[in-house]
Amino acid sequence: MRDERVPRSAGLAERGEWLSPRDIQEIFSLSHTAAWEVCRRLPHIRVGRSIRVARRDVVDALRTGSI
Repeated sequence: MRDERVPRSAGLAERGEWLSPRDIQEIFSLSHTAAWEVCRRLPHIRVGRSIRVARRDVVDALRTGSI
């Protein structure tokens, strides 16, 4: 379930430690499919049907240009 305390306009630094595809979609203005693809390419964890990526992995990927 989405944490309503984080506004949709919040950037990467204001999000929690683990990011969902919806977080990735909102932060980077991506389509639903593109956000899921980013999550699949990065190290991630799955809990049931949910997928989460660590914020630090997103930052590292941005620094190295791998996403």
